[in-house]
Amino acid sequence: MTSILSTMPAEWAIVQVRQIVEVIYGSGLPAKTRTEHGNIPVYASGGIVGYHDEALHTESSIIIGRKGTVGSIQYVEYPFWAIDTTFYLDNISPSIDIEFLVHMLRYTDLSRFAIVVGVPGISRKDIERQNIPLPPLSEQRRIVAILRKADELLRLRREAQREAQALLPALFEEMFGDPNQWQKPLKLAECVTFVGGGTPSRKVTDYFSGEIPWATSKDIKSRYLDDAEEHITEDAILNSATNLVPPGTILVVVKSKILVHTLPVSITTKSFCFGQDIKGMICHEGYEPQFVAAAILAQTKDVLVKARGVNTEGLTLEILQEVSIPRIEPEQQSRFIRQVSVYDKLENNKGLAARGFETLFSSLLARAFSGELTAAWRERHHEQLATEAVQRDRLLAERGVARAQMIRPPSISTEAEVFLPTVTTHDSRDAVLDCLSAEQREIWQAVEESDGYLNAEVISQSHDLPLARARQTLELFAAAGLLLPVSLRNSEVSNFVLAYRRLRSANSDGQPCDESYADDVALLEVR
Repeated sequence: MTSILSTMPAEWAIVQVRQIVEVIYGSGLPAKTRTEHGNIPVYASGGIVGYHDEALHTESSIIIGRKGTVGSIQYVEYPFWAIDTTFYLDNISPSIDIEFLVHMLRYTDLSRFAIVVGVPGISRKDIERQNIPLPPLSEQRRIVAILRKADELLRLRREAQREAQALLPALFEEMFGDPNQWQKPLKLAECVTFVGGGTPSRKVTDYFSGEIPWATSKDIKSRYLDDAEEHITEDAILNSATNLVPPGTILVVVKSKILVHTLPVSITTKSFCFGQDIKGMICHEGYEPQFVAAAILAQTKDVLVKARGVNTEGLTLEILQEVSIPRIEPEQQSRFIRQVSVYDKLENNKGLAARGFETLFSSLLARAFSGELTAAWRERHHEQLATEAVQRDRLLAERGVARAQMIRPPSISTEAEVFLPTVTTHDSRDAVLDCLSAEQREIWQAVEESDGYLNAEVISQSHDLPLARARQTLELFAAAGLLLPVSLRNSEVSNFVLAYRRLRSANSDGQPCDESYADDVALLEVR
């Protein structure tokens, strides 16, 4: 078979991250030593955690999560301090546009290298040896300009979805009044039974091979929860602190940095388990989950203020127990729920539109980093790009990077491996395969045996992987030029879904042996 990498534009190169930047450890800066009235932001892996009057780095850079939010990518254009849970990039080669590198690093999903021993972490070596495509500089900037516009459209989509979500508290207040003026309200503890969560031991891999959804804070993104990224077995429930709750249980995130500004609340549509960062609430007779959840959300600001009185990340059980619930008869609750059904339809439509756009955006990224997106533009600027490719190679040579074939590295599971400073050209598919993890190689073998289209759901089910991990793996293959991403119409919901397939066999001239290749390329068009 052939691959996109086999036909990657001749002007493109493949380099390791360490060949174009220096990956630097952040430096510890305890809160007590910071100057909080300073104007220099202090970054941790999850974002800004304070301010100081001195900068660790003064130029534009990329901060990468080392511990905690592993693999997170933050683009910073001003002086900053990065603490020791992060890396930051320095001495960035003029041969790469920093925004192009931001998109590329986000797309490659560095979190897949996380080592889960205590606090999850990633090693500098894993980042440094990551292979990325390096087009000529003007083509990088062309790609960035397109992705910047797509980013803005995606942001507007998400804003529209957030605005739709804000309608529910407004509807609740319109029907039942301002929470601060409720007459003799009940306490939440009088209306629900609280249930705690827990995490099965990750040392027992079989625990996470079941079919029971196990939610964490990152799953609580919409009003109804019908699935989770991870699934567990009945043995996992029996041997951990997690609990199985019935459909209609309200789940509230109680420990997460998102509680600084947002209160995630969902209602389960099936039986669920969940982690200790979530609290479950099973409603007593006479109290509808939709009504109780809406009452909680109507008091979001007050609840979060109380949470910040404890710490910036946590809601205690005592705070939740004291949340007010208005005294409303079941008939009125039912009337509210009937009106909410209209809101639910609106939110669902907004969510489908946003997810559809994100799917197409993922396809756009895959096309961008395989050269497909800018093919017509590249044809019109061929001479300019050829000149820039020579300039790029000269800049890389000044950094001690030789223009030669990449020597195949040892297995990435070996700690003492050595990587030679080389730049690969477009015929380096084997080098990319050598850099895959054991899990990724196993998935790739399944892909090679497949004769049709694949998507994240298929890979997730066949390899017992969280859906997000399966999706990121397929996107990584596409970015590396191993798969062809296509947008297929889903007639059931009048939407598009992102799928992947390997290219058909090619002859010695690199041309396809059958006509299906043209069909695949036609499907790449973002509709």
